[in-house]
Amino acid sequence: MALRLRLLGPVSILVEGEWHPLPPHKTSCLLAFLAFEGEWTLRERLAYLFWPDSDEADARRNLRQLLQRVRQIPWLDGLGLDGLEIEKARLRWRVETDVGAFRSAIGAQDWTQAIEQYGGDLGGGLPTGDCPAYEAWLELERDALYSAWRNALVSQSGQWLESGRAGEAARLLQRLLEADPLAEDVLQQYLRCAGLGGERPMALKAFDRFTSSLKEELALEPLPETVALMESVRRSAAPAAAPHVERRSSGPTTLVRPPRTVGREKLRREALESSDQIVWLSGEAGSGKSRLALELAPAVPVVRCLEGLQSVPFAPVPAVVRAVMETGVISESLGGYSEDLARLIPELAAFPPATPEDPNVGRTRLLEALARLLEMAAKPSERFQLVFEDLQWADEATLELLSFLVSQERVRCLASYRSDEVSPSLERTINGLPRGRMVVLEPLDSSDVQLLLADLMGTGEGPVLFSRWLHNHSGGNPFFVLETLATLFETGDLEADAEGWHSRLDEVTRDYGELTVPTAVRDVISRRLRRLSAEGLRIIQALAVARTSLPSRVMGRISGLSEWAALGAQEDAEAAGLLTNGEFRHDLVRQVAYADLPAIRRALLHARVAEVLEGDLDPAVVAEHWLEGGEKTRALEAWLEAARSFRERGLHEEALLLLDRAEENAPSEEAGMRAVAERARILVELSRNEEALVLAQNILARSSDPGIRALMLDVVMSDLLLNGQVAAALELSDEALELARQSGVPSVIRQLVSKQAVLAHITGDFGRALDLWLPYLEEAQQAAGGLEAVRTLSSIASLYDALGRQREGLPLHSKALELARRTSPYAQVDVAVNLLYCYIDLGEPAKGVSTALETLALGRFDGTDGLRTNLAAAYLDMGDLKGAAEQCRCLTRDSNDVSLLCIAWGRLVDLDARLGNSGAAAQALEKCLELLPRVEVAGHQTRAIIGVLRYGTPEQVASLAPILERLDPSHLPPYLRDELEASLAETGGVTIT
Repeated sequence: MALRLRLLGPVSILVEGEWHPLPPHKTSCLLAFLAFEGEWTLRERLAYLFWPDSDEADARRNLRQLLQRVRQIPWLDGLGLDGLEIEKARLRWRVETDVGAFRSAIGAQDWTQAIEQYGGDLGGGLPTGDCPAYEAWLELERDALYSAWRNALVSQSGQWLESGRAGEAARLLQRLLEADPLAEDVLQQYLRCAGLGGERPMALKAFDRFTSSLKEELALEPLPETVALMESVRRSAAPAAAPHVERRSSGPTTLVRPPRTVGREKLRREALESSDQIVWLSGEAGSGKSRLALELAPAVPVVRCLEGLQSVPFAPVPAVVRAVMETGVISESLGGYSEDLARLIPELAAFPPATPEDPNVGRTRLLEALARLLEMAAKPSERFQLVFEDLQWADEATLELLSFLVSQERVRCLASYRSDEVSPSLERTINGLPRGRMVVLEPLDSSDVQLLLADLMGTGEGPVLFSRWLHNHSGGNPFFVLETLATLFETGDLEADAEGWHSRLDEVTRDYGELTVPTAVRDVISRRLRRLSAEGLRIIQALAVARTSLPSRVMGRISGLSEWAALGAQEDAEAAGLLTNGEFRHDLVRQVAYADLPAIRRALLHARVAEVLEGDLDPAVVAEHWLEGGEKTRALEAWLEAARSFRERGLHEEALLLLDRAEENAPSEEAGMRAVAERARILVELSRNEEALVLAQNILARSSDPGIRALMLDVVMSDLLLNGQVAAALELSDEALELARQSGVPSVIRQLVSKQAVLAHITGDFGRALDLWLPYLEEAQQAAGGLEAVRTLSSIASLYDALGRQREGLPLHSKALELARRTSPYAQVDVAVNLLYCYIDLGEPAKGVSTALETLALGRFDGTDGLRTNLAAAYLDMGDLKGAAEQCRCLTRDSNDVSLLCIAWGRLVDLDARLGNSGAAAQALEKCLELLPRVEVAGHQTRAIIGVLRYGTPEQVASLAPILERLDPSHLPPYLRDELEASLAETGGVTIT
């Protein structure tokens, strides 16, 4: 039996002449997707759409189960789903749908049929909440179908209007206005049709609704053309045809991009012949820095800094990284550094990248990852491999990247900035990089302006008198020269024809002083902006506020125009020479358009940009828009989100900069405490504990918010642990966890549960630590990857090891390693540490050594020192004394961790003695005695204590007395406790209990 599916509007299926709605389940989503596609669909694509977190086997099983449930739909039973074809790797369902009929009608320009077939949004009523990829596909297809339906309505109304059916055309357009109430171009057509069709009352109501909505949502007034049309309807006069906006020519196309630069030949040679690692291009706005940079480095990546984003760390860097990737350079070729690059560009990793335990190491690795990527993209044949533009607006992190690249001679850089807008940060950077050539772009002289005119006019020589006037008027600024010429063409003072350029003054003037053009470039641009159509000016203003190019649909949403009107307005602005390919021809145009915006309109547009682009832009950029829009509370939320994101990616210093902005611009002191609380947590991770403790105590004295108080108690506990005050930390832990639970915030609760587990682990209460972690075990086992799952599994497995239940812990270690390999090198290092320790406990160290060596080959990470510590222990168990000694020496050379150094030197005492290196053993003994007083944890002290007991002089052994008195043997693993007791017995000491 032939089936028919209705996909537009509520999804339903026609069976035996009766329509049945599809149930709101994932089964219906699958059917709708297959019916819409109509062609073969790979199972991998279905897995991505519906089960992105499942592996291939699970996804195939899920798909089979889903198809079985399809056949259990009552009114499909027995129909066999005609046309459904299932193969091993792909599926297809060829079924008749209204989407197919709609597409056919559009192709045949049968607007009536297309309108009839369109019943509403694609997939109406189907659930999408747990399928984000399916939802994204659905929204994309919905937009395309809606746009086609909209065009069909407009086209049909136009045909009806031409054939004298104005009333019917008006009613058709009314449907479109209901769907898109701020589409002013649709309203204009509706007013014409309603006026001609005698629908005057309806037209008045529609105009009033539109005016109220426009004012309420965008603080805008209707365009003059719209108002004029409404007045025609009020007077019951026939509305005028759409007015034609007359525009004079803005001049020859060469004004937008002259054939060549003039007056810069010496500077070009100077830059190309320089052997310096960086060449600076300095000059005022409009002096031609960007054009010269393009000629010097025509096909290299550009880091383009933007005004207003100086507080957003690495603001222009992701764009250039993505551009480099599009050239074919792949991040995987960076090896272990691909993970570091993903911390700045998260979409490069399959799962959220791990946070380095040491933020300082993480920051250095990020700079190294960026340098390596840019080196890979560099073309050795080019004099320069990277361009930095408009560095007067660069943020601190971007300037640090520039310094890193230049000081290490990784790539040759060309960097431009405005000489009259140098920031303190840029000045420090320039002064800190002495190996650079400074190239200053001075204004053009009169002869250069004459040569530029000759090029523009296509003649051998430019007009002398006019060139002199133009030079005096513009001060020799190349951009001002071109903008002045464009203005003269627009006003009709200049004309171009087959015989050349002419002015009405050519025959009568002595010096062209009669020409009246504004005397400043900003005034020239303002005049040209005012000559734009109202729609064109709206688009210019939207782009000026957004600081980036935008699709016409998005521009329309921000500016209050429909997509087609926005596209036409953009074309209008491009025809005027103000935009090129959707971007400002020069940033001066953007600055003037922005400065000319009334304060209220500017704030409103910032808020609209934040609202429309939230989720697409960096939260830090969204925060700046909310701030400029007067929405400080929403700005604070965006800054906190951005700071957390940077912190989670190991970019702690950048997160602190964002928190500075958040606190400085918080809507109230109480709200600002949230930023201060985040600052305290970050300072702990940066090992700036004294600063963190001061902030935490201050907040605890002022804030009553349970979540904030819980996190600040966590900061206090971290400081207590750092100072060895475990008991004091334990006293606070229950209060902190209770506050966390009162807050009801899952992330805060988990943070405090983790801290209690750490405390229990430190104090040897392994059973309680395990009980705290176990509620998170099932979730971690079901995860397909991700750092949180890896850490949970590894922590629980380590607790099983500590409890002597290694066989229970080993599968969790293995699962953690499997997930870590999908997640990040950082995560793999941590897991390898614990896995190797487990194998050592099981007496099978060789099984863990290969994994340890594989992980060490990934590079140096925060957990590398811990891994080497356990690898040394594994080699010892295997009887490989030289291998163990080699790992210990690597630790003493590379590590800054006092506890691990204590363990390494303690082992070297024994290893060097057994290998016959008595001098090295004596040196290791001295190191042990030097480090022991600085180490608080018993387990970390014990290895060094054993070395001194076995090989130290009587005086050295006697010096251990104060440390042994404080040592609590119950905190030691059984094997280490036995070894310590044996060493004490050998020296005649008392057995500890």
